[in-house]
Amino acid sequence: MIGGDSEIGALWAAVTDVAVFQIQLPGRAAIVASLGPEAQCFRGSVMVPGRKRPAKHLVAMSAELAKTKPGADREGARTILCDDDPVFVLYRVASRYGLPVASEWAPWFMRELNQRKAITALLGLGCSPVLVRATSKRFSDGLVGP
Repeated sequence: MIGGDSEIGALWAAVTDVAVFQIQLPGRAAIVASLGPEAQCFRGSVMVPGRKRPAKHLVAMSAELAKTKPGADREGARTILCDDDPVFVLYRVASRYGLPVASEWAPWFMRELNQRKAITALLGLGCSPVLVRATSKRFSDGLVGP
């Protein structure tokens, strides 16, 4: 979120208090959400040309989303990615589980994920996020390598 001090403070308070808030994306219906307990918040400022004061911003994520970063929760069964590009999906999943892959496997990998119903599109603004559901054992037991 980008906004003034009061907007950023209000959203930060809602996230840290595990409150329910409403998200409105352009051209979409409003979504009622909560990031749950132990959500992480990162606040900062950005200088915008033509403005006297910096714009404030807040990035907030659920504890579940934070566990999908590389090196965290290597046995996790869900990986959330910001892009659905086949090469990106293959690389990020392989990196998370420490598996060797080749970029030319990407089309095959995406077909396998789709056939096994192990990938789901998520709602994003300016990106095409996906959820990949599988464990490291599932990938190492025959899902990697055409």
